[in-house]
Amino acid sequence: MKTIHNIVAIITVFFVLMSCDTKKTESTDKKTENSINKEEKIIAQIKKDIKENLLKVLLTSQDLYLKNQNVSVLDTNNDGLLDGVSFLGIFNAEDNSFIKTIIVYYINDGKKMVYKDAVSSDSFVYPVKAISKGDTYDAYIECEEIIPNDFGVLNENEVQKSSLSVENDELSYGALVSEQNYDTNENYQVTEENLYKYVAAESGLIYRDGPDGKVLGKLPYATEVHITGRTGMKKTIYDDGKEIEGEWVAIIIDEDTMDKAFVFDGFLKNESDLDRRKLIKASPVVFEKHSVKSLILPGSYKIFNKKLKEESTIIIDDIAQVYMVNKTKYKRPLLPNDTYCKWANYVEVIVGREHVILFGDKVLSISSSKEIKQANGEIIHFVLAENQTVEASDEDGLTGCDDYSTAFIKSQNKYDFLYNAPESDSDKSFRKIFIHDEGMSEGVSEIEVEEDSIRFHVSQSFQEGSGSYKLKVFKENDTWFCVETDRKRE
Repeated sequence: MKTIHNIVAIITVFFVLMSCDTKKTESTDKKTENSINKEEKIIAQIKKDIKENLLKVLLTSQDLYLKNQNVSVLDTNNDGLLDGVSFLGIFNAEDNSFIKTIIVYYINDGKKMVYKDAVSSDSFVYPVKAISKGDTYDAYIECEEIIPNDFGVLNENEVQKSSLSVENDELSYGALVSEQNYDTNENYQVTEENLYKYVAAESGLIYRDGPDGKVLGKLPYATEVHITGRTGMKKTIYDDGKEIEGEWVAIIIDEDTMDKAFVFDGFLKNESDLDRRKLIKASPVVFEKHSVKSLILPGSYKIFNKKLKEESTIIIDDIAQVYMVNKTKYKRPLLPNDTYCKWANYVEVIVGREHVILFGDKVLSISSSKEIKQANGEIIHFVLAENQTVEASDEDGLTGCDDYSTAFIKSQNKYDFLYNAPESDSDKSFRKIFIHDEGMSEGVSEIEVEEDSIRFHVSQSFQEGSGSYKLKVFKENDTWFCVETDRKRE
């Protein structure tokens, strides 16, 4: 077996063999050479795009670096164009320990390689054999993986097989079943049952025309399954070193036609037993009405359709008030490997007269607006707004994510950031205040208007007590600043 540091990308190419006369052999050699050249170009394009674009996103810390990159080239969607799947080994620069493998999928649109999907694994994964078409998948790559120890050390002598499939332009990675034990009773009888379970196999669950019968298709992770009968045929499999017991059950695969099939129920669970974040990723996109005035921050935004497929972009030059009309039922990632605290609702907002769907990390719902008359008679509004990212807690409990309101000053229908008073120009940053983190909350209890500033009395509540401080807000060189004073804590 090749060492980890020198694993070469294994590329599977299928050619139509021609007859063995000299003229045809020369023609075949040229076609083979052209095919290899195409593959090399595809690999080069993918590596260039990952280096120039994706690595900035994937390497979330300066301590991480890309040590290994293996690419498989194959036709994933049977359109005659070679696509590519890249396996990226991410390591820690400080002690050279293994961190994770990120698997990135690119499709060939005939002109260039376009990023499509990505998944990650806590094991070191590399490709062995690529197959462009199967009965129940668009493409399939046989892989090998090495599970690191607690210190991120890889043992090359502890290799196990795994697999990567591509279905509907989405990647699905999982360990192969290494051994199976079956109940060989072929004279089974189906006893009636009526309950619902959910597919718990991340790579999907195959359904057949009978126990161990012909493969008909695959049910994606988290699919609701209607079980209508049990066969009594038991089965034990060993998946990734774990023993899983179950039996063949009859299910309805189409409630309209009442078509039936059979699945192994060892990979069926109750909805509450599924990984909530994986369930969200696998579930259909659902928008719910959410009518609220909002602010959108300056920047470039991707515009998505109702299925969250990117369609175009929009540039916002200044802080603008928009109206939110819908947002997704669940918070979702912008990029497949984003940490949970970066997840946010996708929101449908009206920008000008146009309805657009955006990722909601920089779209803030206005939660309060206080009108204040300054000493010079000018009316301003102190506005608080919250973005759509993960809060300090969710349905599973505490998240460890930051949760806060952002403050703005509205004057003459123009919104301005409220900046922390800087020690130098380079220190200037807009203020994230009124924290709602785990066990802590803040709010304005009193407002004092002074000759050249406004002083907000902020009360704090902690699990173990309370506190307060004053927030002095003032305008300088057309910029609004704030500074904390008189901090107290019980």
